[in-house]
Amino acid sequence: MSQDASFAPGAEKADERPLLFAGFWRRMGAGFVDTLILLVPVFAIYYVLEPDFRLRMQYELNYEPPLLVTILIVLLCWFYKAAMESSHHRATLGKKALGLQVIDVNGYALSFGTASLRAWPFYASGVGMVLDRRLGTGVLELLIALFAIVSCLAIAFTERKQGIHDMMAKSYVVRREPLAGPSVRIRS
Repeated sequence: MSQDASFAPGAEKADERPLLFAGFWRRMGAGFVDTLILLVPVFAIYYVLEPDFRLRMQYELNYEPPLLVTILIVLLCWFYKAAMESSHHRATLGKKALGLQVIDVNGYALSFGTASLRAWPFYASGVGMVLDRRLGTGVLELLIALFAIVSCLAIAFTERKQGIHDMMAKSYVVRREPLAGPSVRIRS
């Protein structure tokens, strides 16, 4: 799927240098940084909508946050990843801090829709949690979380360091500044 460079503000093509695909541990580090960043708005949501959540978490063995809190956190995580990765930065703040960017198979920035598809492992278990509350099973959340983990673990075992979510979105996570060493050019 080729995109015209005038398609969107973030759709300019990456430069023509050889690509160095980002490995599992570098991507995990970026995810850790993103988690730390997202904790600030997540706690803000809790403090506003569930002011006594710290006490409840401390004293209630099976504490479940209110449905509205869960939905807002899922939407926050989805929007953060999709908006940042489809922007001209092509990266979340964690990826940017570690010198990574997300591109499509032609070297362009992702569209918001494609970035949303790519972000599913990071918000899908929250969606499963919401659905499980309605169904009362607890199984759906577990299955989605396991599939998300497998999707991310695939990064360590694929030639182009793609998780299943990357393959679904036809995208790569690459280093912004390729280092010396083995690299691959994308064939058009």
